[in-house]
Amino acid sequence: MRRFIPALIISILISAHAETLVLEDTGWQPAQEALSDVQLSLAEICRLAENQNQDGLSEKLEEFEAANPDLSGKAWDAFAEAEMIYAERDVEEAAEKFYEVLDNYPMSEFYQPALEGLYQCGKLYLSGRKKTFLMVFKLKAYDEGEEIMRSIADRAGNAPIAKRAFYTLAESYEKREEYIEAYNIWVEIATRWPTGEEGLKSLYEMGKNMHQAYNGPKYDSSSLKSAEGYYGQFKKRYPEEAELRDIREKIQLTQEQQAYKEYRIAMHYYRVEDYQTAMVYLESFQENWPDSQYAGEVEKVAAECRKELEKLKDKPRIRPVDKNIFWRFAHFFDFDVK
Repeated sequence: MRRFIPALIISILISAHAETLVLEDTGWQPAQEALSDVQLSLAEICRLAENQNQDGLSEKLEEFEAANPDLSGKAWDAFAEAEMIYAERDVEEAAEKFYEVLDNYPMSEFYQPALEGLYQCGKLYLSGRKKTFLMVFKLKAYDEGEEIMRSIADRAGNAPIAKRAFYTLAESYEKREEYIEAYNIWVEIATRWPTGEEGLKSLYEMGKNMHQAYNGPKYDSSSLKSAEGYYGQFKKRYPEEAELRDIREKIQLTQEQQAYKEYRIAMHYYRVEDYQTAMVYLESFQENWPDSQYAGEVEKVAAECRKELEKLKDKPRIRPVDKNIFWRFAHFFDFDVK
């Protein structure tokens, strides 16, 4: 039966008598349990491949095979080949070989190291690694990186490497300013790990990404409302952490941005002399954002709108001046534009 290697696999012995470190989500940490000689050798193989030390890797592979004849066979051959290819940074072919180990030899000793190798391939793609298309064009292969990370998450369940795959994918989206996509990944993380450190981090990141998704007052502001909601949940669920992360100020900023959006809409209708519609937004502003920095200006504009509406109360209905060129064109030819 396959033996799982703790939080694997890029483990490294600093010296013959130094402690063994393993790569955890929080960085390099001391191993929680003693690793076997096989596990340590596989960890060293992964490290050499990651460092592109092809000569050292080739020597280590030969040493491992000689020391572990009972593990030789097709699974070993596929894994060893995958590591050599990865050391050469032929990421596409290496990923195919790692998939071969995972698909065909799920109970082998090399399943977990192959999963780690596949993760490293996906990480390279998500960092901007290019892939050849149509044998000519070299394009960044973010889609391949996403596919790899999702495959790892599906295979690994709730294991640490599944969490790392999701984290890496979300961070890649954020670096590319694809905040809605990053938000969706954090939703998946929150669904799989709803409590503990993961629950805290995912809730905060959902709020942060929805806030970052807002493109300014000219665009839809629904993401601001979502961000405010997630920040509010975070403040309620993790009050001490909320103080450290200035959640109160972040909530106030989302509210001020929403207020400014409504203020801009109201001012647009005021400028085109559609006072009735302007009043709808001005009154909504006064109800929802009474403490906004724009509250004083809104009160002045609302007073002006009421004066103008009062003047029009007893007059025949006249269409407000319409700046739309198509309406003016139709009016010129006496078309029915009511």
